[in-house]
Amino acid sequence: MEVVELKCKDCNKWYGAEDDEFGPCMIKHMRGDKKYVTHGMHDCDEEEGRVGG
Repeated sequence: MEVVELKCKDCNKWYGAEDDEFGPCMIKHMRGDKKYVTHGMHDCDEEEGRVGG
């Protein structure tokens, strides 16, 4: 199975607004990361952000 990297903006765990470009990642926030706000075009670095293609 191929692994496809998602951008934060495409993940259902990211709550940014497209016009703001930045938003909170629910995965990072729930884990307690101090830096949980990401850019929408950032490659998702969370396991839940990877899907088979």
